[in-house]
Amino acid sequence: MDHDDRAHPHRKQALVSTVAAFSLLSVSAVAYSFLSSLAPSERAKNDAELALPLPDLVRGQLLVLRVNGRPLFLLRPDAHQLESIATLDQDVWHPHRSNWVPELHAFAYWGTSRHFGCELSNVPVGDSTFLPPSYHLNWLGGYWDPQCKTTYDYAGRAIRNRYRTFTDFAPEVPNLRRPQIRILGDRLLISLQSE
Repeated sequence: MDHDDRAHPHRKQALVSTVAAFSLLSVSAVAYSFLSSLAPSERAKNDAELALPLPDLVRGQLLVLRVNGRPLFLLRPDAHQLESIATLDQDVWHPHRSNWVPELHAFAYWGTSRHFGCELSNVPVGDSTFLPPSYHLNWLGGYWDPQCKTTYDYAGRAIRNRYRTFTDFAPEVPNLRRPQIRILGDRLLISLQSE
């Protein structure tokens, strides 16, 4: 051992500790990179789909599927519901029927409001559960957001005419959101991509 090593034993120990620390950090970084490569990428998560048997849709009956805890509404409208939708074309904020899925011959939309994600209630025509006894309106059936007091028709469009809703106001909101779905053979594939 030379004179310099005897004079500064702590310097050698510090150098060894520093090299060991950098080695440990390097190994940790490599391990993290390796484990991260095994995790699904954001693209893979966004491309994930839920496969369900193709549902048997009955005209006029709302089918509610649960997808990651969220209600997905599927409706193959009957003649009355189609007439209701046509009648309400002038009474909704956004009249386009973008929730129609030709392959299903049905409407498909998430059964949650566009405000705070509240679950919607299906309120058929003639149901007066939500109405005060003296309230007069011409309700043609559809969906009700009890927290935000918004109503939607069977096409998933927010209704703006106060005489067609359950309240004296009708805030402008977008139509219900359509899921990304496709049909493959006898399977219904629903995208789990985050919105």
